[in-house]
Amino acid sequence: MIYYGLGLKSDALVVLEKAPAHPLITLWKAYLKDDSSLLNEVTVASPAFVFPFRTETVSALKWALSRNNNWKFKYYLALNYTAIQHEADVMNLLESCGQEPDYVPFYLTRAAMQRSKDESKELMDLQTAQKLAPDDWRTANRLTAYYERHQNNQMALNISSAAYQKHKDNFTIGLQYATTLLNNGQYANCIKTLEATHILPPEGTRQGKIIYEQACLYLAMDLTRNKKYGEAIKEIEKSKEWPENLGVGKPYDVDIRIQDYLKIFCLEKMNRSKEAEALGNSIVEYTNKNPLSPSFSNILAIRILKERGESEAANTLVQKIDNSANSVQKWVVATSLNDQATISDLEKTFSKNTDFMILKKLIEVTGK
Repeated sequence: MIYYGLGLKSDALVVLEKAPAHPLITLWKAYLKDDSSLLNEVTVASPAFVFPFRTETVSALKWALSRNNNWKFKYYLALNYTAIQHEADVMNLLESCGQEPDYVPFYLTRAAMQRSKDESKELMDLQTAQKLAPDDWRTANRLTAYYERHQNNQMALNISSAAYQKHKDNFTIGLQYATTLLNNGQYANCIKTLEATHILPPEGTRQGKIIYEQACLYLAMDLTRNKKYGEAIKEIEKSKEWPENLGVGKPYDVDIRIQDYLKIFCLEKMNRSKEAEALGNSIVEYTNKNPLSPSFSNILAIRILKERGESEAANTLVQKIDNSANSVQKWVVATSLNDQATISDLEKTFSKNTDFMILKKLIEVTGK
């Protein structure tokens, strides 16, 4: 690139002749020699691991495309435009390739570009990718994610289940399969899948633990609804665990108010009132220590205080929370005051919030 930038084409070619075989090397040779016959070598070479990203390569690719209409030059130019954030012509180049490419990453790339433009075309490209490589875990992963995003949980489960049978050692597929099981209400199978999955410790995420905890809680709530309180408590306690195989360590301070509130209900049904009272105290204490931390679980402490007839303590806690502009905290205050209009407006924004959905089911199951 230095020789080329200085206008020393012959010196640039000497360097290129010493380089290993690669489609981009051949492209530059053809460009500098102005020899379009060399482009045939690029068209027959595999596009795997070809990632043009230099600004200088755009000129070479434009020249190649003017001499040869093969889809690979359009694809490479689209990749190069994306790399240098010149995205205006990317979609036109990819769409002009039609269905000619027989290369899976092409369709995955175009599908990603289609997401914000035409989701029906995105789906077509994802389906084409899977047909070309039915055993590739990445195609199944992307197609499952599409159906999850569109809340077609059954289709997501079908694809994910087939992928999991082929790639049980792939923790990305294992976690995605567990998620689809959760979304389809198959909580016990979800837990079983996660228990057999070993997730490499990720940076900045704890999705494995989140899905595990949710599955245990939902199963516990189902057992509670069926009056199987002892079994429910076992699942509640499991939800508090941080299994090492899920790739994330236990933090110093963990919020388990949801679990304890459900356990209180089960203990009361089993005439274990002293244990229930102690858990209630811990919920109130935790909330009083962290009143400004936005959490749907803050409402649980207020409900416990009101159930005990401690209205003044409940009102004091509400006042502490009321100073927040956070929408979650506003919901807590509105719920404690039974402000139905505000509750209704706020809950429209929580429709996809998993923490909110769990809390709502908890309140429904406990009937409190």
